[in-house]
Amino acid sequence: MAAPAQPKWVENLTAELVIPTAEEAWPFLEDYCNLHKFAPDVIDTSHHVEGICNQPGLVRYCAATATRVWDGRLQPKQLWVHEKLIKIDPIKKSLSYEVTENNVGIKTLVGTCSAYPISKESKQGCKLQWSFVADPIPGWEQAEFASFIQAMLTSMAKNIEDTITAKKKKTEDSKTLSSVAKSIEDILTAEKKKTEDPQTLSFIQAMLSSITKNIEDILTAEKKKTEGLKAEDPQPAPVY
Repeated sequence: MAAPAQPKWVENLTAELVIPTAEEAWPFLEDYCNLHKFAPDVIDTSHHVEGICNQPGLVRYCAATATRVWDGRLQPKQLWVHEKLIKIDPIKKSLSYEVTENNVGIKTLVGTCSAYPISKESKQGCKLQWSFVADPIPGWEQAEFASFIQAMLTSMAKNIEDTITAKKKKTEDSKTLSSVAKSIEDILTAEKKKTEDPQTLSFIQAMLSSITKNIEDILTAEKKKTEGLKAEDPQPAPVY
């Protein structure tokens, strides 16, 4: 007589971001093959395996180290999974995936990650949600596995919050810098109009040129740093 089927594991996990909106957080979730960048405390690495970026059928490889009882003793072990994107909806800011190959013991698991406002009235902040339905995983308790996923989600939320907050601060600093530079330029331009002395004119012109160049250099450097925070295109995966 066959053993009765065990009930599915069903979990709905969340993490809250204080400042970023769902619109600002979504591009990080959408950056499907770079999960390790936004959960570095938990994910060792992640990369593209096959498929087209942000299209169903896209497969990513993720690896994380779990320290727990393995083979009768407490020790670390690197776990890896292939996760195939099965649905993505930028309007609803949601994506779903299924686990295929893995060394965790997962038979079936379908997960959904999404970003949504805390409330209709909220102008800032959002929640990240990571839900999944899975067959029981041999050697794991449901609560333990859910805690592992929650740790990834919490790490993602913190790093997304920090990245977006830093980006906003740099933008505000750049605006302030530009405003101060404009005021100085206006003062020097006004002084330039008041004098006809060649030496004074030459000095003022040199000051204007120097200020303009320094501001341009600073803003260019900040722009490069900001662009470095953007999602990278998935790269071909190494062969295992």
